[in-house]
Amino acid sequence: MGLQLQVEDEEENVFEFDNFELVLHSSGSYLLCEEGFFSVDGLDSFKPFDDQYVIVNTEDNSKFFLTAEDFEKIKEIWRKHA
Repeated sequence: MGLQLQVEDEEENVFEFDNFELVLHSSGSYLLCEEGFFSVDGLDSFKPFDDQYVIVNTEDNSKFFLTAEDFEKIKEIWRKHA
C-alpha cells in the first residue's frame, strides 16, 4: 500500500492585522496571534466583551481580545470571502 497525499488546489486567504492574522480556508478558518491559535467558525466565534471582542480557544481556554474596529474589519472580510 503506497503513500497517498492530498493536495488542495484552493489557496488560503490571509489577512494581516497589527497583532494577529485571520486565515480563511474552506477546510477551516482561524485567527493566529502570539496568544495562540483560535478556530473561527463564523462571526459568532467573537463575543462582545465591554467595548471590545473576545475569542476563546476551547481546547486550552486561552483568550484573545480585539478591538471593536478590528472586529468590524473581520466582519467585512468574512462577508466578502467566507
